[in-house]
Amino acid sequence: MKKTLTALLAVLLLTAAFSVGPVSANDPSAIPPFTLSIDRTQIGVGEDLDVFLSYALNRDYLSLDPPAESVTANVVMGRAEYDEDLCAPVVLEQFTLREFEDFSKYVWDFDFPDGGSRVFDDGVTVPAAWLSSPRGRIFWQFTFFILFPGEKEESGATFEVALYYRRDDGVITLYQDFPSFQQSFQSGCNQTLFARV
Repeated sequence: MKKTLTALLAVLLLTAAFSVGPVSANDPSAIPPFTLSIDRTQIGVGEDLDVFLSYALNRDYLSLDPPAESVTANVVMGRAEYDEDLCAPVVLEQFTLREFEDFSKYVWDFDFPDGGSRVFDDGVTVPAAWLSSPRGRIFWQFTFFILFPGEKEESGATFEVALYYRRDDGVITLYQDFPSFQQSFQSGCNQTLFARV
């Protein structure tokens, strides 16, 4: 059983790498277990930011034989700030945003009679105080645990999504990936990448 779950976890990690942005129902097998969506690229200093998280398991996790005894999950939210070189983010705080005693009903599965899926959708507000550093990162970590009959320990995996930001002249610019965030500075620990030839 552990070999099957390990192989399944490896495939999921390879095909559903941490993703940011809206998901597509065209290819359910490519849907990551955790996604982040935002509808803005800038906000004013002092503004809260609303983001949208969606998370669920691939249905393959729940079709294993024997079926899981329990599936639990949690979501942690945190913030970090970067130094001027963007090399070492320092975590300032983090906390458990959600805990699920039974996560087995949340599944990316488009074979339901209504054509939809059973996903936990979560609107989250990032408080303005969390965007007060000159440059930083807001992150969410989704972890699920599966316990199979006869097993003493749970198996599971953690997935992370993040939002990067920089503050300039009363405006906070938002980035959905680190390379875009890093390029906006054109400096830092990898500044040679941006050197003109």
